Amino acid sequence: MSTQPIVHKEIEAMQVAGVKAVVEKRADIFPLFEPLRQVCGDAICGPAMAIFHSGAVKDGFLVEAAFPVSRPVETGRVHTRLLEDVRAWTLVHYGSHEKIRDTTSALIEHARAHAGTLAAQREVYLQLDLDDPGQNVTEVQLVKHEWDSLLAEGVERSLGRQARELVMEGIEQIADIRQVVTLILPRHQDIGGKGNSADCVLGFVPLE
Repeated sequence: MSTQPIVHKEIEAMQVAGVKAVVEKRADIFPLFEPLRQVCGDAICGPAMAIFHSGAVKDGFLVEAAFPVSRPVETGRVHTRLLEDVRAWTLVHYGSHEKIRDTTSALIEHARAHAGTLAAQREVYLQLDLDDPGQNVTEVQLVKHEWDSLLAEGVERSLGRQARELVMEGIEQIADIRQVVTLILPRHQDIGGKGNSADCVLGFVPLE
């Protein structure tokens, strides 16, 4: 597990070209990158990343392997889209991905403790060496869902600033209650053995 601090950062919008696939395990992700790299060629302008689409399929995990690109790249399977600017909790994992589940779980625990609602999970492979996994450097990102900001803006636009303040005060009280509830939930393996209740509360399960 990473010993680096958890960082809450702003991530700028970026254009990515990617390919989606259903995988059973983490090792199934990495073979997707080389064909994608060949298709994108000199349009690539950043490190490889994996975007996890939680709950999108019944069996396995829907993963989008992607590269940031300087221009759109389109084929029958590869598609380009814009990842909007987001805020995320991030933690850098060093070395083999065999233990990256621990890093992801630490991030989930942190978001849980701060009553966070997650919109997406990503991994950015700052350095990816399949021949020598000990050299890998991976940034795990849990993208924060900005529902509270969107709600506040909508309430103020429709009902005024005073209504916004009242609603957000109520939201803060709910968040405090949620934090207490999640702290007292029993920690146990789910039926599938894919994670504990901390993971399931947030709807994200670290991929083996």
